Amino acid sequence: MEITLELIVFTVLALFIGVSAILAVTTRRILRAATYLLFVLFGTAGIYFQLNYSFLGAVQLLIYAGGITVLYVFSILLTSSQGDKAEDLKGYKLFVGLGAALASLGICLWITLRHDFLPSHFEHGELHVRTIGHALMSSGKYGYILPGEKKDGWFKVRGFAEKPDEEKAEALLKEGALWNCGVFCVKIGDILERTKKYGVPEDYDALCAAYESLPKISFDYEVLEKAKHLAAVEFDGYWKDLGTWDALADQMSTDTIGNVVLDDTCENTQVINELKMPVAVMGTRDLVVVAAQDGILVADKSQTANVKAVASAFDTKPMFEERRWGTLETLDDTESQGQTTLTRKICIYDGMTSSYHYHEHRDEIWTVLRGTGELILEGTKIPLSQGKAVCIRKNQRHAVKAFHDFEYIEIHVGTSSGNEDINRITFHWDEIELSHIL
Repeated sequence: MEITLELIVFTVLALFIGVSAILAVTTRRILRAATYLLFVLFGTAGIYFQLNYSFLGAVQLLIYAGGITVLYVFSILLTSSQGDKAEDLKGYKLFVGLGAALASLGICLWITLRHDFLPSHFEHGELHVRTIGHALMSSGKYGYILPGEKKDGWFKVRGFAEKPDEEKAEALLKEGALWNCGVFCVKIGDILERTKKYGVPEDYDALCAAYESLPKISFDYEVLEKAKHLAAVEFDGYWKDLGTWDALADQMSTDTIGNVVLDDTCENTQVINELKMPVAVMGTRDLVVVAAQDGILVADKSQTANVKAVASAFDTKPMFEERRWGTLETLDDTESQGQTTLTRKICIYDGMTSSYHYHEHRDEIWTVLRGTGELILEGTKIPLSQGKAVCIRKNQRHAVKAFHDFEYIEIHVGTSSGNEDINRITFHWDEIELSHIL
Protein backbone atom coordinates (compact mmCIF):
# COMPACT_ATOMS: atom_id res chain seq x y z
CA MET A 1 0.00 0.00 0.00
CA GLU A 2 1.36 3.40 -1.03
CA ILE A 3 1.96 5.79 1.85
CA THR A 4 0.59 9.22 0.92
CA LEU A 5 0.12 12.47 2.78
CA GLU A 6 -3.62 11.90 2.92
CA LEU A 7 -3.11 8.46 4.46
CA ILE A 8 -0.78 9.92 7.09
CA VAL A 9 -3.25 12.68 7.96
CA PHE A 10 -6.10 10.17 8.17
CA THR A 11 -4.07 7.95 10.50
CA VAL A 12 -3.18 10.91 12.73
CA LEU A 13 -6.82 12.02 12.86
CA ALA A 14 -8.00 8.49 13.65
CA LEU A 15 -5.51 8.12 16.50
CA PHE A 16 -6.37 11.60 17.72
CA ILE A 17 -10.08 10.72 17.81
CA GLY A 18 -9.49 7.33 19.45
CA VAL A 19 -7.25 8.65 22.23
CA SER A 20 -9.50 11.63 22.89
CA ALA A 21 -12.58 9.39 23.07
CA ILE A 22 -10.91 7.07 25.60
CA LEU A 23 -9.79 9.99 27.74
CA ALA A 24 -13.24 11.58 27.58
CA VAL A 25 -14.89 8.55 29.20
CA THR A 26 -12.12 7.69 31.65
CA THR A 27 -11.26 11.06 33.22
CA ARG A 28 -13.02 11.99 36.44
CA ARG A 29 -12.86 15.74 35.81
CA ILE A 30 -15.83 17.10 33.92
CA LEU A 31 -14.02 19.99 32.25
CA ARG A 32 -11.37 17.66 30.90
CA ALA A 33 -14.05 15.25 29.67
CA ALA A 34 -15.72 18.12 27.80
CA THR A 35 -12.38 19.16 26.29
CA TYR A 36 -11.64 15.62 25.12
CA LEU A 37 -15.11 15.41 23.59
CA LEU A 38 -14.40 18.67 21.77
CA PHE A 39 -11.22 17.09 20.34
CA VAL A 40 -13.25 14.08 19.16
CA LEU A 41 -15.71 16.32 17.33
CA PHE A 42 -12.93 18.39 15.75
CA GLY A 43 -11.21 15.21 14.57
CA THR A 44 -14.49 13.95 13.10
CA ALA A 45 -14.85 17.22 11.18
CA GLY A 46 -11.33 16.68 9.84
CA ILE A 47 -12.36 13.23 8.56
CA TYR A 48 -15.39 14.80 6.85
CA PHE A 49 -13.19 17.36 5.11
CA GLN A 50 -10.75 14.68 3.98
CA LEU A 51 -13.66 12.72 2.46
CA ASN A 52 -14.73 15.91 0.63
CA TYR A 53 -17.92 16.19 2.70
CA SER A 54 -17.31 19.91 3.15
CA PHE A 55 -20.85 20.79 4.20
CA LEU A 56 -20.96 18.10 6.92
CA GLY A 57 -17.54 19.20 8.16
CA ALA A 58 -18.63 22.83 8.39
CA VAL A 59 -21.81 21.87 10.26
CA GLN A 60 -19.76 19.69 12.62
CA LEU A 61 -17.52 22.64 13.50
CA LEU A 62 -20.25 25.27 13.76
CA ILE A 63 -22.91 23.36 15.69
CA TYR A 64 -20.90 21.06 17.92
CA ALA A 65 -18.22 23.60 18.75
CA GLY A 66 -20.97 25.91 19.95
CA GLY A 67 -22.57 23.06 21.87
CA ILE A 68 -19.34 22.27 23.68
CA THR A 69 -18.93 25.96 24.59
CA VAL A 70 -22.34 25.86 26.28
CA LEU A 71 -21.26 22.65 28.04
CA TYR A 72 -18.20 24.46 29.36
CA VAL A 73 -20.36 27.22 30.82
CA PHE A 74 -22.68 24.80 32.58
CA SER A 75 -19.68 22.81 33.84
CA ILE A 76 -18.20 25.88 35.45
CA LEU A 77 -21.52 26.90 36.98
CA LEU A 78 -22.38 23.46 38.34
CA THR A 79 -18.94 22.44 39.61
CA SER A 80 -16.80 24.47 41.92
CA SER A 81 -14.78 21.92 43.87
CA GLN A 82 -11.05 22.18 44.15
CA GLY A 83 -10.60 19.02 42.09
CA ASP A 84 -12.21 20.61 39.05
CA LYS A 85 -9.89 23.56 38.93
CA ALA A 86 -7.05 23.62 36.43
CA GLU A 87 -3.67 22.68 37.85
CA ASP A 88 -0.30 24.08 36.85
CA LEU A 89 1.57 22.07 34.29
CA LYS A 90 5.12 21.21 35.27
CA GLY A 91 7.99 19.28 33.75
CA TYR A 92 7.26 16.86 30.93
CA LYS A 93 3.51 17.56 31.05
CA LEU A 94 4.14 21.10 29.79
CA PHE A 95 6.19 19.90 26.80
CA VAL A 96 3.69 17.17 25.96
CA GLY A 97 0.85 19.68 26.08
CA LEU A 98 2.69 22.17 23.87
CA GLY A 99 3.58 19.42 21.38
CA ALA A 100 -0.04 18.25 21.16
CA ALA A 101 -1.25 21.83 20.71
CA LEU A 102 1.24 22.53 17.91
CA ALA A 103 0.37 19.26 16.15
CA SER A 104 -3.35 20.04 16.36
CA LEU A 105 -2.71 23.57 15.07
CA GLY A 106 -0.75 22.18 12.12
CA ILE A 107 -3.55 19.76 11.18
CA CYS A 108 -6.17 22.51 11.40
CA LEU A 109 -4.09 24.84 9.23
CA TRP A 110 -3.52 22.10 6.65
CA ILE A 111 -7.25 21.34 6.40
CA THR A 112 -8.17 25.03 6.22
CA LEU A 113 -5.65 25.82 3.46
CA ARG A 114 -6.63 22.74 1.46
CA HIS A 115 -10.32 23.67 1.39
CA ASP A 116 -9.95 27.36 0.58
CA PHE A 117 -11.72 28.76 3.62
CA LEU A 118 -9.25 31.62 4.20
CA PRO A 119 -10.29 35.09 3.00
CA SER A 120 -6.92 35.48 1.22
CA HIS A 121 -8.01 32.84 -1.27
CA PHE A 122 -10.71 35.17 -2.57
CA GLU A 123 -10.08 38.09 -4.86
CA HIS A 124 -11.83 40.75 -2.80
CA GLY A 125 -10.87 39.50 0.66
CA GLU A 126 -14.36 39.79 2.19
CA LEU A 127 -16.55 36.68 2.02
CA HIS A 128 -20.14 36.99 0.87
CA VAL A 129 -22.70 34.44 2.07
CA ARG A 130 -23.28 33.37 -1.55
CA THR A 131 -19.54 32.74 -1.95
CA ILE A 132 -19.49 30.58 1.16
CA GLY A 133 -22.52 28.61 -0.04
CA HIS A 134 -20.92 28.01 -3.43
CA ALA A 135 -17.69 26.82 -1.77
CA LEU A 136 -19.63 24.32 0.33
CA MET A 137 -22.21 23.12 -2.20
CA SER A 138 -20.74 23.91 -5.64
CA SER A 139 -21.19 21.59 -8.60
CA GLY A 140 -18.74 20.69 -11.32
CA LYS A 141 -19.20 20.30 -15.04
CA TYR A 142 -19.30 16.53 -15.44
CA GLY A 143 -21.13 13.44 -14.28
CA TYR A 144 -19.28 10.30 -13.17
CA ILE A 145 -19.89 6.56 -13.31
CA LEU A 146 -18.94 4.58 -10.21
CA PRO A 147 -17.60 1.20 -11.37
CA GLY A 148 -18.40 -2.06 -9.64
CA GLU A 149 -17.30 -5.61 -10.42
CA LYS A 150 -15.16 -5.79 -13.57
CA LYS A 151 -15.63 -8.44 -16.24
CA ASP A 152 -13.97 -9.10 -19.60
CA GLY A 153 -14.05 -5.72 -21.34
CA TRP A 154 -16.87 -4.29 -19.21
CA PHE A 155 -17.90 -3.63 -15.62
CA LYS A 156 -21.06 -3.39 -13.56
CA VAL A 157 -22.25 0.13 -12.70
CA ARG A 158 -22.37 0.74 -8.96
CA GLY A 159 -23.91 4.19 -9.20
CA PHE A 160 -23.65 7.71 -10.54
CA ALA A 161 -22.30 11.00 -9.17
CA GLU A 162 -23.84 13.93 -11.02
CA LYS A 163 -21.61 17.04 -11.15
CA PRO A 164 -19.73 16.79 -7.82
CA ASP A 165 -17.40 19.56 -6.64
CA GLU A 166 -13.81 19.54 -7.92
CA GLU A 167 -12.26 17.91 -4.86
CA LYS A 168 -14.89 15.17 -4.79
CA ALA A 169 -14.37 14.64 -8.51
CA GLU A 170 -10.62 14.23 -7.97
CA ALA A 171 -11.29 11.67 -5.23
CA LEU A 172 -13.68 9.76 -7.52
CA LEU A 173 -11.09 9.64 -10.30
CA LYS A 174 -8.50 8.24 -7.86
CA GLU A 175 -11.02 5.51 -6.99
CA GLY A 176 -11.34 4.59 -10.67
CA ALA A 177 -14.54 6.49 -11.52
CA LEU A 178 -15.10 7.37 -15.18
CA TRP A 179 -16.64 10.35 -16.91
CA ASN A 180 -20.20 9.76 -18.04
CA CYS A 181 -20.00 10.66 -21.73
CA GLY A 182 -23.75 10.19 -22.23
CA VAL A 183 -23.59 7.46 -24.87
CA PHE A 184 -26.26 4.88 -24.03
CA CYS A 185 -27.27 1.54 -25.52
CA VAL A 186 -30.70 0.29 -24.47
CA LYS A 187 -33.27 -2.24 -25.56
CA ILE A 188 -36.16 -0.87 -27.59
CA GLY A 189 -38.58 -2.72 -25.33
CA ASP A 190 -37.29 -0.86 -22.26
CA ILE A 191 -37.77 2.50 -23.97
CA LEU A 192 -41.29 1.57 -25.10
CA GLU A 193 -42.17 0.67 -21.52
CA ARG A 194 -41.00 4.11 -20.43
CA THR A 195 -43.13 5.81 -23.07
CA LYS A 196 -46.19 3.82 -21.99
CA LYS A 197 -45.58 5.03 -18.42
CA TYR A 198 -46.35 8.59 -19.52
CA GLY A 199 -49.23 7.64 -21.81
CA VAL A 200 -47.57 8.81 -25.05
CA PRO A 201 -47.97 6.99 -28.38
CA GLU A 202 -45.41 4.50 -29.68
CA ASP A 203 -45.56 5.79 -33.27
CA TYR A 204 -42.53 7.99 -33.98
CA ASP A 205 -44.36 10.89 -35.58
CA ALA A 206 -47.07 10.85 -32.92
CA LEU A 207 -44.38 10.73 -30.24
CA CYS A 208 -42.66 13.77 -31.76
CA ALA A 209 -45.97 15.61 -31.75
CA ALA A 210 -46.48 14.79 -28.05
CA TYR A 211 -42.89 15.60 -27.08
CA GLU A 212 -43.80 18.78 -25.20
CA SER A 213 -46.06 16.83 -22.86
CA LEU A 214 -43.18 14.72 -21.53
CA PRO A 215 -41.62 15.64 -18.16
CA LYS A 216 -38.64 18.02 -18.42
CA ILE A 217 -35.99 15.77 -16.90
CA SER A 218 -32.73 14.38 -18.23
CA PHE A 219 -32.29 10.76 -19.32
CA ASP A 220 -29.68 10.31 -16.57
CA TYR A 221 -32.06 11.23 -13.75
CA GLU A 222 -35.22 9.62 -15.11
CA VAL A 223 -33.83 6.35 -16.48
CA LEU A 224 -30.23 5.57 -15.54
CA GLU A 225 -30.33 6.43 -11.83
CA LYS A 226 -33.47 4.27 -11.42
CA ALA A 227 -32.17 1.29 -13.40
CA LYS A 228 -30.99 -1.77 -11.44
CA HIS A 229 -28.93 -3.68 -14.00
CA LEU A 230 -26.41 -1.53 -15.85
CA ALA A 231 -23.06 -2.24 -17.47
CA ALA A 232 -20.47 0.07 -18.98
CA VAL A 233 -17.36 -0.11 -21.14
CA GLU A 234 -14.40 2.25 -21.09
CA PHE A 235 -13.68 4.58 -24.01
CA ASP A 236 -9.99 5.26 -24.55
CA GLY A 237 -10.07 8.42 -26.61
CA TYR A 238 -10.75 12.14 -26.56
CA TRP A 239 -14.07 13.24 -25.14
CA LYS A 240 -15.40 16.55 -23.86
CA ASP A 241 -18.72 17.22 -22.14
CA LEU A 242 -20.17 20.45 -23.55
CA GLY A 243 -22.98 20.58 -21.00
CA THR A 244 -22.15 24.12 -19.81
CA TRP A 245 -21.41 27.38 -21.58
CA ASP A 246 -18.04 27.46 -19.84
CA ALA A 247 -17.08 24.06 -21.28
CA LEU A 248 -18.23 25.18 -24.75
CA ALA A 249 -16.19 28.39 -24.47
CA ASP A 250 -13.07 26.37 -23.64
CA GLN A 251 -13.43 24.50 -26.95
CA MET A 252 -14.07 27.56 -29.14
CA SER A 253 -11.30 28.25 -31.66
CA THR A 254 -12.15 31.95 -31.48
CA ASP A 255 -13.42 34.21 -28.72
CA THR A 256 -16.38 35.46 -30.76
CA ILE A 257 -19.11 33.94 -32.94
CA GLY A 258 -21.48 36.17 -34.90
CA ASN A 259 -21.64 39.95 -35.16
CA VAL A 260 -19.46 40.81 -32.13
CA VAL A 261 -17.00 43.55 -31.17
CA LEU A 262 -14.67 42.39 -28.34
CA ASP A 263 -12.08 45.03 -27.48
CA ASP A 264 -8.53 44.51 -26.15
CA THR A 265 -9.49 45.30 -22.53
CA CYS A 266 -11.41 42.00 -22.20
CA GLU A 267 -9.73 38.99 -20.58
CA ASN A 268 -10.82 35.35 -20.86
CA THR A 269 -14.19 36.36 -22.31
CA GLN A 270 -16.15 34.55 -25.04
CA VAL A 271 -19.17 35.99 -26.85
CA ILE A 272 -21.71 34.11 -29.00
CA ASN A 273 -24.23 36.23 -30.89
CA GLU A 274 -27.05 34.58 -32.87
CA LEU A 275 -28.94 37.84 -33.37
CA LYS A 276 -28.74 40.13 -36.39
CA MET A 277 -27.94 43.20 -34.26
CA PRO A 278 -24.31 43.73 -33.16
CA VAL A 279 -23.03 43.03 -29.62
CA ALA A 280 -20.14 45.07 -28.14
CA VAL A 281 -18.28 43.91 -25.01
CA MET A 282 -15.63 45.98 -23.20
CA GLY A 283 -13.50 45.69 -20.06
CA THR A 284 -14.78 42.28 -18.93
CA ARG A 285 -13.00 39.33 -17.34
CA ASP A 286 -13.88 35.61 -17.08
CA LEU A 287 -17.30 36.06 -18.70
CA VAL A 288 -19.50 34.16 -21.13
CA VAL A 289 -21.94 36.31 -23.13
CA VAL A 290 -24.63 34.63 -25.26
CA ALA A 291 -27.25 36.52 -27.26
CA ALA A 292 -29.94 34.33 -28.84
CA GLN A 293 -33.61 34.48 -29.79
CA ASP A 294 -34.67 33.06 -26.43
CA GLY A 295 -32.75 35.62 -24.37
CA ILE A 296 -29.37 37.06 -23.38
CA LEU A 297 -26.96 35.44 -20.93
CA VAL A 298 -24.15 37.29 -19.16
CA ALA A 299 -22.44 35.05 -16.61
CA ASP A 300 -19.17 34.50 -14.81
CA LYS A 301 -17.63 31.29 -16.12
CA SER A 302 -17.69 29.73 -12.65
CA GLN A 303 -21.51 30.11 -12.52
CA THR A 304 -22.51 28.77 -15.94
CA ALA A 305 -23.45 25.35 -14.50
CA ASN A 306 -26.36 27.07 -12.70
CA VAL A 307 -27.99 28.48 -15.86
CA LYS A 308 -30.79 25.89 -15.85
CA ALA A 309 -31.92 26.82 -12.33
CA VAL A 310 -31.92 30.53 -13.19
CA ALA A 311 -33.72 30.05 -16.54
CA SER A 312 -36.51 28.05 -14.86
CA ALA A 313 -37.69 31.30 -13.26
CA PHE A 314 -38.75 32.65 -16.67
CA ASP A 315 -42.19 31.50 -17.82
CA THR A 316 -41.83 32.31 -21.51
CA LYS A 317 -42.41 30.47 -24.76
CA PRO A 318 -39.34 29.40 -26.74
CA MET A 319 -38.53 31.88 -29.49
CA PHE A 320 -36.62 29.40 -31.63
CA GLU A 321 -37.28 25.66 -32.01
CA GLU A 322 -35.82 22.87 -34.08
CA ARG A 323 -38.24 20.18 -35.23
CA ARG A 324 -37.76 16.97 -37.20
CA TRP A 325 -39.16 18.74 -40.30
CA GLY A 326 -37.36 22.10 -39.95
CA THR A 327 -37.12 25.19 -37.77
CA LEU A 328 -39.59 27.58 -36.18
CA GLU A 329 -38.81 31.15 -35.09
CA THR A 330 -41.29 33.36 -33.19
CA LEU A 331 -41.20 36.98 -34.39
CA ASP A 332 -44.06 38.47 -32.36
CA ASP A 333 -46.63 37.32 -29.81
CA THR A 334 -49.34 39.79 -28.83
CA GLU A 335 -52.47 39.34 -26.73
CA SER A 336 -55.19 42.00 -26.38
CA GLN A 337 -58.79 41.74 -25.20
CA GLY A 338 -58.87 37.97 -25.39
CA GLN A 339 -57.45 37.87 -28.92
CA THR A 340 -53.93 36.65 -29.74
CA THR A 341 -51.77 37.42 -32.74
CA LEU A 342 -48.71 35.23 -33.23
CA THR A 343 -46.21 35.77 -36.06
CA ARG A 344 -43.68 33.04 -36.84
CA LYS A 345 -41.14 32.28 -39.55
CA ILE A 346 -41.19 28.60 -40.46
CA CYS A 347 -38.69 26.67 -42.56
CA ILE A 348 -39.54 23.17 -43.81
CA TYR A 349 -36.63 21.12 -45.14
CA ASP A 350 -36.63 19.65 -48.63
CA GLY A 351 -38.93 16.61 -48.81
CA MET A 352 -40.34 17.03 -45.29
CA THR A 353 -44.03 17.44 -44.46
CA SER A 354 -46.24 18.67 -41.68
CA SER A 355 -49.07 16.63 -40.15
CA TYR A 356 -52.60 16.73 -41.56
CA HIS A 357 -54.46 18.78 -38.95
CA TYR A 358 -56.89 21.62 -38.18
CA HIS A 359 -57.40 24.39 -35.61
CA GLU A 360 -60.57 25.18 -33.70
CA HIS A 361 -59.72 28.62 -32.29
CA ARG A 362 -57.62 30.48 -34.84
CA ASP A 363 -57.20 31.44 -38.49
CA GLU A 364 -53.81 31.37 -40.22
CA ILE A 365 -52.37 33.58 -42.96
CA TRP A 366 -49.34 32.25 -44.83
CA THR A 367 -46.93 34.24 -47.02
CA VAL A 368 -44.20 32.30 -48.85
CA LEU A 369 -40.71 33.83 -48.60
CA ARG A 370 -38.68 31.32 -50.62
CA GLY A 371 -38.74 27.78 -52.02
CA THR A 372 -41.60 25.73 -53.43
CA GLY A 373 -44.09 23.38 -51.86
CA GLU A 374 -47.59 21.98 -51.94
CA LEU A 375 -50.50 22.70 -49.60
CA ILE A 376 -53.40 20.30 -49.15
CA LEU A 377 -56.39 22.32 -47.95
CA GLU A 378 -59.69 20.50 -47.47
CA GLY A 379 -58.99 18.07 -50.33
CA THR A 380 -57.53 20.62 -52.69
CA LYS A 381 -53.88 20.77 -53.76
CA ILE A 382 -52.50 24.29 -53.90
CA PRO A 383 -48.98 24.92 -55.29
CA LEU A 384 -46.87 27.30 -53.21
CA SER A 385 -43.99 29.49 -54.39
CA GLN A 386 -42.32 32.78 -53.49
CA GLY A 387 -44.85 35.58 -52.90
CA LYS A 388 -47.89 33.26 -52.65
CA ALA A 389 -50.37 34.13 -49.84
CA VAL A 390 -52.95 31.70 -48.42
CA CYS A 391 -55.65 32.09 -45.73
CA ILE A 392 -56.57 28.99 -43.69
CA ARG A 393 -59.78 29.31 -41.65
CA LYS A 394 -60.79 27.61 -38.41
CA ASN A 395 -61.54 23.86 -38.72
CA GLN A 396 -60.06 23.64 -42.23
CA ARG A 397 -57.88 20.53 -42.55
CA HIS A 398 -54.48 21.17 -44.08
CA ALA A 399 -50.93 19.88 -44.55
CA VAL A 400 -47.88 21.11 -46.43
CA LYS A 401 -44.96 19.39 -48.18
CA ALA A 402 -41.69 21.10 -49.19
CA PHE A 403 -40.17 20.38 -52.61
CA HIS A 404 -37.14 22.52 -51.76
CA ASP A 405 -36.18 24.22 -48.50
CA PHE A 406 -39.46 26.02 -47.99
CA GLU A 407 -39.78 29.17 -45.84
CA TYR A 408 -42.90 31.18 -45.07
CA ILE A 409 -44.38 33.67 -42.59
CA GLU A 410 -47.29 32.28 -40.55
CA ILE A 411 -49.67 34.63 -38.69
CA HIS A 412 -52.16 33.23 -36.15
CA VAL A 413 -55.27 35.28 -35.34
CA GLY A 414 -57.78 34.00 -32.79
CA THR A 415 -58.35 33.10 -29.15
CA SER A 416 -55.52 30.58 -29.00
CA SER A 417 -52.12 30.41 -30.66
CA GLY A 418 -50.44 27.55 -28.84
CA ASN A 419 -49.82 23.92 -29.73
CA GLU A 420 -52.85 22.90 -27.67
CA ASP A 421 -55.01 24.10 -30.59
CA ILE A 422 -53.63 21.48 -33.00
CA ASN A 423 -55.88 18.54 -33.82
CA ARG A 424 -53.84 16.04 -35.81
CA ILE A 425 -55.42 13.50 -38.15
CA THR A 426 -52.42 11.74 -39.66
CA PHE A 427 -48.68 12.26 -40.07
CA HIS A 428 -47.88 10.49 -43.33
CA TRP A 429 -48.29 12.20 -46.67
CA ASP A 430 -48.95 8.97 -48.55
CA GLU A 431 -51.75 8.14 -46.09
CA ILE A 432 -53.37 11.47 -46.91
CA GLU A 433 -53.41 10.70 -50.62
CA LEU A 434 -54.23 6.99 -50.39
CA SER A 435 -57.14 7.49 -47.99
CA HIS A 436 -58.97 9.62 -50.58
CA ILE A 437 -59.00 12.61 -48.31
CA LEU A 438 -58.37 14.72 -51.38
